[in-house]
Amino acid sequence: MIRLRPWQWGPARRLSTQATSSPSAAAAAANQHARSVVRCRFAPSPTGQLHLGGLRTALFNVLMVRSSAPGSRFILRIDDTDRNRYVEGAVESLIKTLRWAGLDWDEGPDKDSSVGPFFQSMRLSLYREYIDRLLREGNAYRDFRPPSSEEVASQAGVRLAPYLPPSESEAQEMIQAGKPFVVRLKMPERTIPFEDLVFGKFNLDPRDLGNDPILLKSDGWPTYHLANAVDDIEMQITHVFRGEEWLPSVGKHLALFNALGAIPPHFAHLPLLINPDGSKLSKRSGDAHVQAYIDKGYEPEALINFVGLMGYNHQNAGSEAAAEGAEQYSEVMSLDDLIRDFEVSRIARSRASPFFPKLDFLNRQHVRRIVAASPSTTASQRRIEVLDRARAELVAAFGEQASLSEDKMAELVTIIGERATTLRDLPDEARFLFEDPDWQGEAAKKLLGGILAQKNNPKGADVGAVMKQVLERYSDALKDVSAESGDPMQKVVPAVLEAVNSHNEQSGQPAWKSKALSTLAKKTLRWAVSGGKPGPAVADLIPIMGRKKMLLRLQSARQALDASLATVSSEK
Repeated sequence: MIRLRPWQWGPARRLSTQATSSPSAAAAAANQHARSVVRCRFAPSPTGQLHLGGLRTALFNVLMVRSSAPGSRFILRIDDTDRNRYVEGAVESLIKTLRWAGLDWDEGPDKDSSVGPFFQSMRLSLYREYIDRLLREGNAYRDFRPPSSEEVASQAGVRLAPYLPPSESEAQEMIQAGKPFVVRLKMPERTIPFEDLVFGKFNLDPRDLGNDPILLKSDGWPTYHLANAVDDIEMQITHVFRGEEWLPSVGKHLALFNALGAIPPHFAHLPLLINPDGSKLSKRSGDAHVQAYIDKGYEPEALINFVGLMGYNHQNAGSEAAAEGAEQYSEVMSLDDLIRDFEVSRIARSRASPFFPKLDFLNRQHVRRIVAASPSTTASQRRIEVLDRARAELVAAFGEQASLSEDKMAELVTIIGERATTLRDLPDEARFLFEDPDWQGEAAKKLLGGILAQKNNPKGADVGAVMKQVLERYSDALKDVSAESGDPMQKVVPAVLEAVNSHNEQSGQPAWKSKALSTLAKKTLRWAVSGGKPGPAVADLIPIMGRKKMLLRLQSARQALDASLATVSSEK
């Protein structure tokens, strides 16, 4: 147990609910945390799966600790005192999710520490010691009134009537008689000054703080108020990051710390995450749970980046571009980026609404970053893990032909990943690489019609014949490419342009312009290779498909083109 020290209240003033408009002095001081050791805790309740807001709270604790002086510690504590809401398996789920996100703790479950255990249900005797002390020193009292009395007062919108607690001897008689009771904190009657690291200064009037808070329930279990204050003292917590829904209770918590003669930690209340309509992002909403995004295939780096941007003024802080002095700002940030320049004063006071298209963008970018990592770096294991998962998705869809080498798989993920939000989307986006496209499908028909009706085609030109030449010459050029990374298009367009214009000159037809024919050639190959599906340049696909497979595809496309042109001709 740490030594408790007296805590002095500041000058009293009437309650002010308006936070200061500029960063508070406390926040400014907190930004100097890198010079000192801090201890932060994340104390989730095992009442279900981890919520996006909970993940953000855990992340901000990690950012605070990892950006502080050596010796700073991140503590995971399980607040399992509400037995009525306890969900079997929730603890294991919380731990698994935090580890998936890369938010490992220094002290907590399965970690040795002198301040454990880290399940509040295993600390009941400690809470009882603190209750006995509060009762002994007159800072708390037993309340034998029936629970219904508080419910009636709450429904009427009034506080409980003044209560004269029984003397110690009277209380013991009632306890011996089996009469149930709760233990309440005796709230001070003076104003409580408070400075939040996010919302600034407040003066908390006791008349606005409600009834004396219950510290010990009638079943002998502590409430949140008692358990968290005691554990923060015992675990020497210096900073508490939690949701703004706890702001109305902070006066009670400060009063409890004062009653215990302890210096309270610095509090940083994080604005809620809300839906676009302003309603609270509920734990009961499926998409509010982290597990929903794991199940959808999002990468941990992307989700951490996503929640790290919510409610935080991150511009020019933490990104690799900013660190290198580049002018361009990027929202694509690794955990190390977020840690590098973390400052409490950058936490916004306004509530944030998740913009999920940004998560999609971030996931695509992080997948590309992971795959681009050099195999010789410390990130190589993560690269291999992502490539193995990508390969498994493709093999499940297309069989062993999709079991590409590491280099080819990296190339595929990089170029197809522009359109695949998660690795689970790869089969749909890469289907044309392993299966002939549907040249009679709507996408193919639309692209073919667009090529034939292209505005800059010469009037009266036999566009179909030019398309056939493009496919034939591209196939010939592809056979002569020494390396699969070569781009035959550089030879094809000039050769086709010369041949077509020579023929047109002799037959008196208009000449093709280089730009128009180049556009036609690219679209023709797009139609031939993917059936019109948007995607990377055909030259970028050659290393993945290989020349042999590409030649077979172009041969099939040439036959399909004849059939498609015949269909178009018959419809005229």
